[in-house]
Amino acid sequence: MPGDIEDRYLPFCKLVRDADKIDVFRLVQDHIVNGKIDELLPRHKISAPLSEPVLREIEEYGYASYMNASSLADFLLMQITWLLDINYAASMKILDDLGSVEKIVSQLPLNKRALNVLDLLLEKVDKHRALLV
Repeated sequence: MPGDIEDRYLPFCKLVRDADKIDVFRLVQDHIVNGKIDELLPRHKISAPLSEPVLREIEEYGYASYMNASSLADFLLMQITWLLDINYAASMKILDDLGSVEKIVSQLPLNKRALNVLDLLLEKVDKHRALLV
């Protein structure tokens, strides 16, 4: 968001950002379930494993860039990083009620390194969740 947003508008902007993330979580899962994920993510290799650049970015920075996401697995793991940018407890509850994290984790091809990255990421998400109001 631009840094010059007036304080009185900031809560609404944060709410819209949360709503957008919730919508994308839902949209991606709907496309996966309906076998149409390639329509939503045409440049991503649907069955490819997690990529080294995405794993490295998440290890180093806690997030990954779209530029390095080359597979569905990369995109899904990147979605989990979005939880660190959720602004309100109610938004996190909606995602929890949808089972968003559980669905993503069940779809990830996890080797030992990827599991370690995921565990660290989920630990950060839990700490962030505890700070939300």
